[in-house]
Formats: sequence, structure tokens, C-alpha cells
Amino acid sequence: MVLKVSLPTEPSYGNVHYEGANALFHRGAKDSTEIAERWRLAVWGTAGVFVLRDSLFSQQDYVYGWAPYALMLPPAWITTAVVEVAAGHALRPVRAPALDDDDGWAAIGSAADMFGSFPPSDGLYKRASRRAASAADKDSLETKASRATVRALADETSALLGAAAKGPEAVAAAGAERIVQSDARYFGSSLRYHRVVPILVENPKSREMVEEGKGFTVVDRTFPPGLVRMVRRTVLGRRLQDGDIAIERYDISLPAERAHAIEVVTELIPARADAGLAVGHAPQEHAADAANPRPKVWLWVTGRLEPSGERGESAARYLEAFMAELAHAPIDHSRLHVLGKPDFTMPKGQDQSQALKREAAWYRKRGLPLALPLTTGQLRELMR
Repeated sequence: MVLKVSLPTEPSYGNVHYEGANALFHRGAKDSTEIAERWRLAVWGTAGVFVLRDSLFSQQDYVYGWAPYALMLPPAWITTAVVEVAAGHALRPVRAPALDDDDGWAAIGSAADMFGSFPPSDGLYKRASRRAASAADKDSLETKASRATVRALADETSALLGAAAKGPEAVAAAGAERIVQSDARYFGSSLRYHRVVPILVENPKSREMVEEGKGFTVVDRTFPPGLVRMVRRTVLGRRLQDGDIAIERYDISLPAERAHAIEVVTELIPARADAGLAVGHAPQEHAADAANPRPKVWLWVTGRLEPSGERGESAARYLEAFMAELAHAPIDHSRLHVLGKPDFTMPKGQDQSQALKREAAWYRKRGLPLALPLTTGQLRELMR
């Protein structure tokens, strides 16, 4: 089962995965270090925690709130740099004066000037370029945090500029390395490998791309599909070396999205040459893998999505047909988990414990995990 992390952190089940919400960990925190410490405490002692860490505005460091602890380089920025280098263009760096240089920040004329070759953020530009008040008011705190964020982005993108002379593949590899290094800095390399499962929305909808910068492409720009696939394969493949990963959001009511999900998974965990099984047979775990399990891919799928593109119906009615398609895909099935979203809705006005038992039995029979809108305490009450 997949449960919800709660704060204050309560005792967790060591054999259960959890899902954490970034905003939950921000409440009442004094700085980004305290937020990181909260995450590490919540992760420890679980089978794993899913953490949304996939774009500038969807990661544990809140760019307007505090100076970042270990900011993650957005994947779309890596693709942008790769496309520019492939086109023969020189990469322009992010401009980031000293934190207290009000004149230097005010001299930056636009978001495009601030972010150079990379996707501009009007929100960060507006906050970082205004003069910082001496008082610790909300605007001043946001300005200081935004400047620290821009400086962190300048540092992260310096690796891309340094790799540009070696070509697009080198830029993608440098960007992927920066992402995994930030994951390790934030959670610690051991927790990252054994307990943290970063989520990346590989298949975002337009609103998420506009407002949060999700995905590997940029709104209003056309990138060569081959370069996008190369960056995606490089970034996700490198992250998978450091532990389990999760990717979303795939509407499996649509043939095109099912095909796309299978394409991405095939890139990441292709069938082993020594598997000894015909495609479509039940997966078997090798003895070596049982002793030293290789990181797995968690594929988050949904039913028909609402127009917003973020929420949709339960994937349950489509799961069996999709699993049948997956059975014939040339992938290493022992390294794949398919997680249906949204969470199972607990019924009102009837015995919830019995409803949960029936739902759990359905998923268990099919070897699938079950996502629940429950914390440890709430599940314990139902089990009691």
C-alpha cells in the first residue's frame, strides 16, 4: 500500500511506501535546513517515500520562501541547453549579482536578460530585481530567497556551459549529474538509494508546463523530438542508477498515452538479454537481483483526466488491459511497479474497513500496489 506522510512525523510501517506533499513540510519552518531535516526524518523507517522533485516550482526547496538547501536543476533547462548547443548557439549564463547588490540586481533589464539561454521566470525576476527592504517583511524575505535561488541556478547551469564544447550529449550528461548530486545533497546518498523515490512528471499537461515548468520541453518552443528523447533517457537513466524513480502522468484510457508510457519504460528498463523468457511470460527475478535488488521504475497511471490535466478518474477500470499490454513489452518486468492514481476513495456511510479489505484483495490478486488517502494513524484505526 501507499499511505500519506503526516506531520508531526508519526511511527511508520517499515514495509509500506508513503507519499509526501512538499507544502506540508513548509508549514511553520524557519528555514530550508529545517525542511530538509523534516523530510529525512519522515523518510527514515519506511519502505520508501515518493517525493515530488521534478521542476523549478515543484521540489522541496521553495524558491520564493527560503534560500535553497540543495536546489534541483530543472530538466526542461537541460533540454533547452542541449537544443541551443545542437543548433550551434553559444550558451548565455544566468546573471546573478551578489545577494546584497541592490544596484546590480536592479540593472538587469528583464527576465530574459536575467536567465540568459534558459527558460525565464517572471516571478523570480520580479522579486529578485527589486530593492530589498531592511526590515524582515514578507517582500524582503521573498527577495532574498529569490536572489539566492537565482544564484543557485547560475551555479547549477555552469556545468552545462562547461560541457557545451563537447556537444549536446555531454551537456545532457552534465545536467543529469547535477540532478542526482542535488538529490544526494538533499536527502543523503543512503536515504536516496534505499528510501527516497523522486517523482518526475514526464508527461505534463499545458498548465503544469506554464505555471511550474514541468517536463522536458518548454511551452511555446518546438524542440527536435530526438533531442528530447535523448535528454529524457539520459536524465531518467542516470537518476535510476541512484535508486528507485517514479514517473507520471499517463492517462491509460488513451492508446497514445499507453504507447508513450511503454516507450519511456522500455528506454529505462529494457528486457535483459539473459532473461531466458519469451516476451509476455510472467516476470522472474534473477538470484543475483534478489540478493542485491536493482532500482525499480514506478509508473503512475490514471484514468481519464479532467480538462486541467492534473486529476482524473481512478485507473482501476483500465489497469487489467494495460497490464496485458505491458506483458508483451520488451522490458525487465521485475523492475516495474504500476501505481494507479488517484487514491482509492474511502466510502462514506458504510463500513470502511470492509470496503478497504475488498479493495486490497482486488489489487493483491493482480500484484498491484494500492494508493490510499490515509496516514499511518488512520490506517491503524481501520485495521483495529
